[in-house]
Amino acid sequence: CNRHLADNEIEGFERHLSDLMQKSSDKQNEQRQAELKTWESQLQVLQALVPVETSRNRLKDVDIPALEKNIGELDALIPSLAAAADKASDNANAVKRDLKDLSSLRQHAINAARLHNEIERLKREISQIESDLATTGSTKTADDVQEELDQISQELRTIERDKQAILAEKDRRNNALRTYQNELHSMQLREQEVRNQVREKATLETAIKDMHQEVSTLGIRIKELDVKIVDIQAPIKSLELAHKEVENELNTKLHSAQQASQELNMSIDRLEESSKTIERYIRDKRARKLKDCAVKIEQIEANIQESVIEVENVRKAIGQIDKALNEGSATLSNLRDNVRVQKLLRDIAAAQASIDSYDMEEAARAKRNFDEKYQLEKNRETEMQSKNAHIGGELKSDKEQLKTLERDLRDFKDINKKYTDQLIKVKMSDMANNDLEKYAKALDNAIMKYHSMKMEEVNDTMRHLWNKTYQGTGTSILAAKQTDINADWHSTDIDGIKIRSEGEGGASKRSYNYRVVMTKDQVEMDMRGRCSAGQKMLASIIIRLALSDSFGQNCGILALDEPTNALDTDNIDALAASLVDIINERKSRANFQLIIITHDENFLRKLGQSDVMEYYWRVSRDSRQKSVIERQRFG
Repeated sequence: CNRHLADNEIEGFERHLSDLMQKSSDKQNEQRQAELKTWESQLQVLQALVPVETSRNRLKDVDIPALEKNIGELDALIPSLAAAADKASDNANAVKRDLKDLSSLRQHAINAARLHNEIERLKREISQIESDLATTGSTKTADDVQEELDQISQELRTIERDKQAILAEKDRRNNALRTYQNELHSMQLREQEVRNQVREKATLETAIKDMHQEVSTLGIRIKELDVKIVDIQAPIKSLELAHKEVENELNTKLHSAQQASQELNMSIDRLEESSKTIERYIRDKRARKLKDCAVKIEQIEANIQESVIEVENVRKAIGQIDKALNEGSATLSNLRDNVRVQKLLRDIAAAQASIDSYDMEEAARAKRNFDEKYQLEKNRETEMQSKNAHIGGELKSDKEQLKTLERDLRDFKDINKKYTDQLIKVKMSDMANNDLEKYAKALDNAIMKYHSMKMEEVNDTMRHLWNKTYQGTGTSILAAKQTDINADWHSTDIDGIKIRSEGEGGASKRSYNYRVVMTKDQVEMDMRGRCSAGQKMLASIIIRLALSDSFGQNCGILALDEPTNALDTDNIDALAASLVDIINERKSRANFQLIIITHDENFLRKLGQSDVMEYYWRVSRDSRQKSVIERQRFG
C-alpha cells in the first residue's frame, strides 16, 4: 500500500474508482425503478375503477330518471290510443256496411242500364214496325196505336225517373264511399302511428329492464369494489409510508455516497495536480509528503469500502421490505375474505331482523288482495287480447284489400298517358300505312306508266328501224288471231314488228309475258313460226338496238356472234344490207359501236363493199397453233 504510483498507473486507478461509483449508482437506480413500477401498477388498478363509479353515478342520477319519466308518459298515452283504435274499428265497420250498400246499388245501376238498353231496342223495333205499318197497312186503329204509345211513353218516363233516382243514389253513395275511404285511410295512418308508439314503448320497456338489470349488476360490483378499496387503502397507506421512509433513507445514503464520490473526485483532481510534481518531489527527496498522500489514498479507499458495505446493507433491507410486502399481500387477501364474511353475516342478520319485523297477517291480506286484483287484470288482459285479435283480423283483411287496390293502382298508373300514347301510335301507324299504301299505288302506277311509255318507245324505234332496213324479200304465211286462227294469209312483205306485253297475277304480284308480233295491214300476229330466218335475225338485231336506245342510252355497243348461221344466201345478203342501213342510221352517234364475230367471208365482203368499214381484225392460228390477230383492210 505504501508503494508509489507510476505515471501510467494513475489513469487506471482513476478508471477503477469511476467503475465502482457507477456500479453503485446503477444498482440503486434499478431498485428504485422496480419499486416505482410496482406502485404505478397499483395506481392503474385504482384508476381503472374510476369510470365504473362515474357510469354508476350517471345511470343513477340522469338515465334512470329520464327513462322512468318516458315510461310514465307512454303509460298515460295508452288509454287514448286504445280509444282511438276502438273508434277506428267502428268507422271501419261502418265503411264496410256502406261498401255493401254500394255493391247493391251497383247491381241496381247495372239493371237500370240493361233496362235502358232494352228500351232503346224496343224503340228501334217500334220505329221499324211503324215504318212497316206505314208501307203495308195495319189492322190497328190510330187510337189503339196512340194508346199503346202513351202507355209505352209512361213506362219509359217511369223507368227514366227510376234510373235518375238510382244514378243520384249511386253518386251519393260514391261520395259517401270516398269520404269513408278517406276516413279509413286517416284511421289506418293513425293506427300505424299507434302501433309504432306501442312498439317503441315495448322497446323502451325492454331497454329499461336491461338498464335496471345492468344498474343492479353495477351496484353490486361497485359495492364490492368499495369494500375492496376500503380494505386495500389501509395497507397501501402503510406501505406508502414505509416506502417513503425507505426512499428517504436511500436518498440520504445516496446523498452521502454522492458527497463521498465528490470528495473522491476532488481527491483525484488533487492527485492529478500533484502527479505532475511527483518527479519533482522525488528529485527534491520529499518522500514524507508522498507517504502522506498514500495514507490519504488508503483512507479514501477505506471510505469507499464502507460505502459499498452500506449499499449492500441497504439492498438487504429493501429485500426484506419486498418480502414483507409479499407476505402482506397474502395477509391482505385473507383480511379481505374475513371482511367479506363479516359483511355477509351482518347482511344476513339484518335481513332476518327485517323478516322478523314483518306482520304475517298483513302480508296474507296483501297477498289475497293481490290475487284478486291479478285475476281481474288477467281477465281484462284476456278481453283486450280478444279485441286486439278481432281488430287485427279486420285490419289484415283491410290491408289485403288495400294491397289489391294498390296493385290495381300500380297496374293502372299513368293509364291515361299510356292510352293516349298508344292511341297516337296506332293512329300514326294507320296514317303511315295509308301513306305507304298510297305511295305503293302511286309507285306501281308510275312503274306501269313508265313501262308502257318505254314499251311504246321501243316499238316506235323498232318500227322506224324495220322500215329503214327491211328489204321485203321474204314471204310469210301469217295466221290470224284466235278468232281467225284457221284463216290463211299470204303476203310478201311485213309492215312492221312490235313487242307485246301481257300482265299476269294480281296487283301485289304482277309479272309480264313478252312476245314479238308482226303487223300486216294493221293485223297483228305472233312472229314465232311465221317468219324466215333472215327476218328473225333482223328482228333480233332491231330489238337489241331498240332496247339499247331506250334503256342503255350511255352504252351504244351492239355485239353479233355468228349472225349468218342457218341463213341462206339471199337472207345473208338481206342481213348485210340491213346492217349497212343500221350502221348508216347510227354512225352519227359518238358512242355507237358494232362488233360482229363471223366465219362467213362473203358476209364480211358484203359489208366491206358498202363502204361502212375500212378494215377488220382476222384471228387465225400459226404453225405452232398460236392465235394470231391481224388488222386487215378491205381490198
